[in-house]
Amino acid sequence: MSTFRLTFTNLWDSSNAVWNHYGSPYTSRALLVDKQGNRVEQAPSLFSAARFQGLVDNLD
Repeated sequence: MSTFRLTFTNLWDSSNAVWNHYGSPYTSRALLVDKQGNRVEQAPSLFSAARFQGLVDNLD
């Protein structure tokens, strides 16, 4: 997180409960969730910088 100067909350879920909740069988996925806990987008690994910025810009 510090390498990319990201300041949003990033959580470690060793039990995989969150991944199971959002229906993602792989922990190597990137998952973006809004403030209400709704899945906005997921990707097989990482979002491109442009895609990530576009998704974040559209959040409330």
